[in-house]
Amino acid sequence: MERIRILGVAPYEGLRSLMLKIAAENYPQIDLDVVVGDSQKGVEVIQNKFHSEYDVIISRGGTAEILRKELSLPVIEIKIMEYDILRAIHLADSFSTKHALVGLKSLTRNADMLSDLTSLHLKTFTINDHSDIMDTLNIVSSQGYEAVISDNGTSIIAKQMGLNTILITSGPEGVMNAFDDAILLIQNMRRLQIENHFLKEIISFQSADTVVFDADKQLYFTTMNPEESLTVLKMLVNEIDNCPQDAPSRIAKSLNGTLYNIKARKFFVDSKLFTTFYVSKSKTPISSSRLGITYKTKQEVLKAFNSDFYSVTGMLLAFERDIDLLNKSNQPIMLLGEDGVGKEQIAGIIYTRGPLCNHPLISINCGLLNEKTWDYLLSSHNSPFAQEKTTIYLSHMADSTPENRTLLLGALKGMDVCKRNRVILSCIVDNNEPLSDSVMTFIDSLSCLKLALPPLKELTDRIPAMISLYFNQLNASQASDTIGMEPAAIELMQKFPWPHNYLQMKRVLQELATISPTPIISLETVQRVLRLENTSPIVRNNSNSDAPHRFDLNRTLEEMEIEIIHRVIKECGDNYTAAAKRLGISRTTLWRFLNK
Repeated sequence: MERIRILGVAPYEGLRSLMLKIAAENYPQIDLDVVVGDSQKGVEVIQNKFHSEYDVIISRGGTAEILRKELSLPVIEIKIMEYDILRAIHLADSFSTKHALVGLKSLTRNADMLSDLTSLHLKTFTINDHSDIMDTLNIVSSQGYEAVISDNGTSIIAKQMGLNTILITSGPEGVMNAFDDAILLIQNMRRLQIENHFLKEIISFQSADTVVFDADKQLYFTTMNPEESLTVLKMLVNEIDNCPQDAPSRIAKSLNGTLYNIKARKFFVDSKLFTTFYVSKSKTPISSSRLGITYKTKQEVLKAFNSDFYSVTGMLLAFERDIDLLNKSNQPIMLLGEDGVGKEQIAGIIYTRGPLCNHPLISINCGLLNEKTWDYLLSSHNSPFAQEKTTIYLSHMADSTPENRTLLLGALKGMDVCKRNRVILSCIVDNNEPLSDSVMTFIDSLSCLKLALPPLKELTDRIPAMISLYFNQLNASQASDTIGMEPAAIELMQKFPWPHNYLQMKRVLQELATISPTPIISLETVQRVLRLENTSPIVRNNSNSDAPHRFDLNRTLEEMEIEIIHRVIKECGDNYTAAAKRLGISRTTLWRFLNK
């Protein structure tokens, strides 16, 4: 039996799992690869698989439509079935009384038929072309709709606009129909695509490596060493769409312990568009994960945000106006709030909507920096502080020593870092407590604009909607079938204090979806999980009050050791010598714990 080679391009992880499961159980003649991503991801896979061509591609919705235009391979669409639409409507009904379905004509036509046959009375908005998505969503928002039911492409844009979204996920019926159509097509007509790559003889006098892509994102020319080129080329392909046509841009990426500095520009030759990258290595290679310094592009930040709990649950909407106002000024920004309230997410969105979004976002976690890294940050010519037109995000400053905080403030002021770059800072603070002297010193010395983020316990009315939206996300990413919670269970979730805010709620909801034996999570199940969240031993905080601190046992021993050390340091007034003495260890051992 001749094999049929299929590439699946799934817009979400749950569809990937479903396709692999159905193919393994029902279609022995199929060799199936499935990638998660949009049309760009599908094109990229095809480009990199020229030694093992596929016979056909299976995808869904707008992604399938775009792939048909961009590739010569036949594309089969996983059609959205009526049950898929009904499932999404049910999730929307659990938290919203006014929602609309937005999609291409093929989707809205099926939805309208359902409305005619049932009593759903669902409002639909048809998108004629992908360029109409933004305008259509603006109309939906202006008419007061609380949620948007849509496919993946529309859902991503809706999230970026601050709208609540319900993703329509595909069931097994649509996937099996697509496999059947693909088999029938290939049996009647086998098409083989052979991609020819040829090397242009170009002499480059650049000190950096030169990489050129054509308008179809095909590699046109490269001077890179073949041994290191594959990973770097994949990264560059992902950056093509982010490069503006009207001006050069700059990118910084850390890969395999090496920092790559990249200049990018687009130009036309005989009306054909080319993208050229000039790639050079840093003289001081760094490991961003080890040192607490990471470099991200606008595309990477948005991708991470769109799948983040904070975005999925629609919390950005409350800060839209604040973000727009903050971006009217180049003053430093101080983000304030409890642990887990979304400071990193808000910092990322400020960056993506700011004037420097075509340049890197450099995130610096002060709590992870060791002495060597502090020296690199404050004195090296390759330091982020020595660069220009970047956005620098400094977090966890309270976890550094008073000496390093003083040096940090001196470097920010003395090196004019805030004048040459956009600087965003964040501190973990209790909204009910006055700001510490160290935090106020940074705010006053740098003339920071302030944005306070409320804790989850002050947003209890949002919790039911957050629960439904995140369960929808889990259904899409993990092939889950969770529908919701019993009303009493939701009330219990609203009464819980959530000391670690969104991070804690995300973890709890994941646990509930995993352990619940039924699609509707019961009150008993929620009680059992929250009881464990609330039964840790109590540790007395001796610093300023008699309020108890609950110690979280749902962590590793190493994590609890680090928390104890940080708490003792705080109680000793950031005196590291006194903290080491109280803990019964040397100052050297103390630093070894902090720099793990």
